[in-house]
Order: sequence, then structure tokens, then C-alpha cells
Amino acid sequence: MPSPTSTYPALAERLTELSGQAITYDHVRQLLRRLRSDLFFFQDIIQTTPLRMNDGTRLNGFSVADSVKVTVLCRADHLLN
Repeated sequence: MPSPTSTYPALAERLTELSGQAITYDHVRQLLRRLRSDLFFFQDIIQTTPLRMNDGTRLNGFSVADSVKVTVLCRADHLLN
């Protein structure tokens, strides 16, 4: 995640950059909802915080729990050789 707390739009933008495919707000929202319901430990990894934006709208903010270390593997072939 690019910052300590990310919102659905920020996650959608970052995932679009990483994947090279358009990832929409609705895709991210649906993906997180499915992960939350399918993985019993999701709440232990990802913390959800309600945020109020400057224009008065409310969004959920997501951050990785302090007890979790995140590693992004970009080139698996280096590890497999």
C-alpha cells in the first residue's frame, strides 16, 4: 500500500498502475468485501478506519496492521534459480 492509510480510490489507482489494467473503485470495493468474508483472519491483517474527507464525504481507510510485515515479490524467477 502506498501510504499508511489508503482509500478505495487510492487503492484502485495504485492497482491500475501495478497491473497495467483498469481497476475501478467498484472492483476494489468488491474485492475487499470478498476477502473480508472469505478470510477469517482478514481483520487481523487489514485494519479499516472510517475517514471524513474535506468535502464532507465518508470513506473507509485501509491500512496494514502494525503486526504484519508486507513483502511484494516482483521477480520470482530470481528466487527460483
